[in-house]
Amino acid sequence: MAFHFVPPPAIMQTPRGSISVAHHHQPAMNSSSFFFDTESKISPHDPALRAILSKLLTANHVLHLHSVLDAYGGHVSLRNPHNPSTFFLPRNLAPALVKTGADIVEYHVHDASPVLGSQAPHGFLERAIHAAIFKRWSGVNAVLHAHDLEVIPWSLVIAEENGEDAGAHKEHGLAAVTHMAGFLGTSVPVWDIAKAYADPDRAAKQETQKHDMLVTDMPLGASLAKAFGDGKTTNNNTSTAGAQEGASLPTSSPLPLHPIVLMRGHGYTSCATSLEILTTQAIYLQQNARVQSRASALACEAGLGKNRIHFLSATEAQDATRLSEETSARHWEVWKREVQVNPLYQNELDFEAEEGEDALEGERRRRAAKRDSVASVQSMRGHSQGGHLPPVVARAMEKEREGNSLGVGNDVSPGSSRRPSLFEKLLSI
Repeated sequence: MAFHFVPPPAIMQTPRGSISVAHHHQPAMNSSSFFFDTESKISPHDPALRAILSKLLTANHVLHLHSVLDAYGGHVSLRNPHNPSTFFLPRNLAPALVKTGADIVEYHVHDASPVLGSQAPHGFLERAIHAAIFKRWSGVNAVLHAHDLEVIPWSLVIAEENGEDAGAHKEHGLAAVTHMAGFLGTSVPVWDIAKAYADPDRAAKQETQKHDMLVTDMPLGASLAKAFGDGKTTNNNTSTAGAQEGASLPTSSPLPLHPIVLMRGHGYTSCATSLEILTTQAIYLQQNARVQSRASALACEAGLGKNRIHFLSATEAQDATRLSEETSARHWEVWKREVQVNPLYQNELDFEAEEGEDALEGERRRRAAKRDSVASVQSMRGHSQGGHLPPVVARAMEKEREGNSLGVGNDVSPGSSRRPSLFEKLLSI
């Protein structure tokens, strides 16, 4: 039995009202609402649930800050640790703006449908990507789909030798060139949705299908999931514990051979055993793509040809991957702190109640700490004018919320594609 949980009045926040979405009746939401299933075996009041969802919100913010996710596209999900036949994914909202339990929806793994059906907020069209990967790989607990502009060009590189598919050889496609991206290995597969469209069974069933490059159904999601390849095992059994009767859990290896698959002309999808590792992969994938692009350009300019790039060997990549995963928690803490002090990002689930402190008191303390962080930024450049941001900064914040690029100052170094954070822009004014 599914239900829409609304917290008791003691911790109720100001209602945000209904959200109108075509063909869906949207329930009124407040900042502490949750869209969960009673069969998840976890109470919405449980601090463990708050911590799980807080981490998912933080991952969205970190990946937006590092330009992995943008205002339009990209999403990150987390398998429900208490019920592996469902997963959590934010509603259809810009990653920078997710901030409450009401912004997260629980979906079924077997078909990507919301647990609450039409009562759930409108979701992302490509949630089948997440469902299909969770369904195929029991050891995967987190999935990311992104449109990173540093990475997309490598989805277009085609290996012509021996008739191989794109990305088949490291000399032609994306591969590990830096030690922090050892998880890429000696090659990264490229999935071409055109081949999935051309599948005879699919063509016969969907004569009028759209070729819009989006993975909007489970057959397309299954095709993408298959591209990750079989071959790895893990000692992490938490993702299959407590599986319910009738759940569509995978029967193949717990983990895929490749953690990342490029999607031709679209972006990429990655998976990992935790949100921390998933986030680490995304950020260092971006850096590796940038370094490899520059190395390719340098090699061509020197007349050496891009085949002269020195890649990591298979052994180097394997050992570097192990080290990266072991230290992912250290990276995570730094990235988490960056978004905590950035006034753009709000995570109303990110607090730990102190001894003798109830949830409402903890939330008030968290909000006060956030205000103090913003105030300190204002005072750094003498802009603390009666406690208000100057108009130019206020307008910049509003533009960022709307998903537009910030136009405050010119603090992007030449040749850099990384979008400076609002925190950096405040300091530069």
